[in-house]
Amino acid sequence: SRMKPNLFELNLTVHSLIGEVCEDDFELKHLEADRVKEDLVEVYEAWDEVSLMVSERLARLEDTGNKLRTVEVGLEEVTKFLTQETGHLVERMTTTDRGISDGSDLRLDKRIQEHEDTIMNMKETVTVITKNHSSSSFYISNIIKALSLSSSQLNQLRSFTTATKPVTGTTVLNPAKKRRKRHQ
Repeated sequence: SRMKPNLFELNLTVHSLIGEVCEDDFELKHLEADRVKEDLVEVYEAWDEVSLMVSERLARLEDTGNKLRTVEVGLEEVTKFLTQETGHLVERMTTTDRGISDGSDLRLDKRIQEHEDTIMNMKETVTVITKNHSSSSFYISNIIKALSLSSSQLNQLRSFTTATKPVTGTTVLNPAKKRRKRHQ
């Protein structure tokens, strides 16, 4: 848009020059044509610079968009995992057993750790994005909040599963009997 006035002026100059070429004073018209030619070359150079800058920025924006979509997908996976595992825990806590088996507990711990690692990678990606773009973006700030919330929820899930683990050699239904010391 800054180039439009220059292009309009050059266009008028070229048209007036063409109209005047038919008149006398050919040498003066030749000098005028050379000046217009130089101006036109400068406009094309400026146009090339602007075009290159726009192309680079578009490529960076496309890369950022791809990274943000990857973060969104990762957040969706974490949310799905949290929803499923919360449902499983509620189900296990309301059944007769009320315990969490060691095998499923180990798998759950591993999956929680995998999702925590995923969140750390997504946070790093968002940090890179905020360095290259406005960190005050409403969209990016919402992603940062969602990452923090998901991380907190994973920590709560880990704490809950740790708290519900039965003591070794016991079950929730058959807690270890406390031995009383006999007084002699």
